[in-house]
Amino acid sequence: MLQQRATRQSKPTSWLAILVATLAILGLLLGAASPAAAQAKKKSVRVSLKGEVLGVSPGIIRAKAEGKPYLLKVNEDRNTLTITGTIPSDQLKAGLIVRCTGMLKGNALAEELTELTVHTAADGYQANVLQDGPNEPATIIGRLTRVKDKSLVIAAGRKTISARLADDAKILVDTKDYSVLKGGEAVHFDGQVASDGKTVGCRKITITIGQKAE
Repeated sequence: MLQQRATRQSKPTSWLAILVATLAILGLLLGAASPAAAQAKKKSVRVSLKGEVLGVSPGIIRAKAEGKPYLLKVNEDRNTLTITGTIPSDQLKAGLIVRCTGMLKGNALAEELTELTVHTAADGYQANVLQDGPNEPATIIGRLTRVKDKSLVIAAGRKTISARLADDAKILVDTKDYSVLKGGEAVHFDGQVASDGKTVGCRKITITIGQKAE
């Protein structure tokens, strides 16, 4: 009988020990999780920074801002990327998509071009000559097939248009094709920095060719 009573009295003590141990472990887990969660929340921050492009790879533009490296994620579906700027005329080459406006005289522009906009095939422009009437200015969109000094030949759909650049012609860039970037271009990006401190899910990326970072 004495042995049976001792056994019955030991059960509450055993359950109490298990309960205390469980609560202690739970407290340790909560204590460890809270700082980690707070740290992760603290590291994920919104930024709007200006810097320079370092290079590109598929889906990523490498950049530097305020002395720190960043990986800018390019979301092409959300149309977050804009690349503009100017380039010297000696960077024009066969294969580029160009757009210009002027009066046509046969298959040539009657006057020298003072402005030419450069795109790439990735921008989706269709080669064509758009003109409301024979005495109206035409908009020519096509691929450069020849560039020699200031003389250009543009394949615009079924037509081949000759043009000549003015000495002070402005060559504009308007594209979303980041493969044209060479590094050193000015960039302004706005987005959320991930917990690694460098990957940025960008809401907007604006890159200016021909302009150095501030």
